[in-house]
Amino acid sequence: MPAHGFSPILDIKRSERALEVFGNMFTAKYTNLLDTLEPHNIDCTAFFRLLSRYNGTKTKLLALSRDKTPLPKSLDNYDRRMAKEKVNIEMQNTY
Repeated sequence: MPAHGFSPILDIKRSERALEVFGNMFTAKYTNLLDTLEPHNIDCTAFFRLLSRYNGTKTKLLALSRDKTPLPKSLDNYDRRMAKEKVNIEMQNTY
């Protein structure tokens, strides 16, 4: 467990609980995303590749879906989160 490396400065039990909560939240969000993509026969590899270079232009991502309805809402949410976190495209592409 990575938290053990920081054991002199962290409470191990609290860190393990935090990682468990994060893991559960991540799994829920990822499952929700996959549940959005699957009914529209969207290639997840292509979707994540395009999303990693997403610059606010939805055209290429929407082209992956037969039904254009659910993705714009998801992408609008993504736009708001990126703006809230002040992540710009140059910074996003450095990860």
